Amino acid sequence: MDSPYYNVNSIREENLKGFRGITAEQINQYESLKQCMALSERCPVSNGYIYYADLCFCFKYINTASQYDNATTQCLLDGAELARIDTEVLQKRMETYLDTVDNGEVWIQGILDNASGAAVWRYNDDTEMTYFNWNTAGGQPQLTPGEIYVLIRKSQGYRWHDGHAFAQLRSLCQIV
Repeated sequence: MDSPYYNVNSIREENLKGFRGITAEQINQYESLKQCMALSERCPVSNGYIYYADLCFCFKYINTASQYDNATTQCLLDGAELARIDTEVLQKRMETYLDTVDNGEVWIQGILDNASGAAVWRYNDDTEMTYFNWNTAGGQPQLTPGEIYVLIRKSQGYRWHDGHAFAQLRSLCQIV
């Protein structure tokens, strides 16, 4: 018997395409919603993390200054990674949050890869970055030797700067 009602959780993904007019975009929206719901359950708010449901983003401000590699390790110990700021909407939300803390100079994901001779910025998983918020008025990124990591500088309008590995900054961790 044909029923107009379906338990979406019981429908296998490979069967969704073309099923009663469900589009690929709807499948993607469903998958995103499923992932977001799972993240909301995994976000350890009792451990200081904050969850933004509208952005499906779980993060924590680490108020201990450390070098980039140590900041990355600190996040990993929480089951997280340095925050991946990959949209303007997320950048603006982080600016609003950083307004509430004393020191808004923070490490985020971003590593300079100039092995090919061209300056390419990558996330820690080697994915090429496509969104940037450089302080171009301040000559950023400077690409001087040793400045290979990305930081947000509150004192410069939350614009991004390239920073030295030995700089001691706070960080933003993200649960993915």
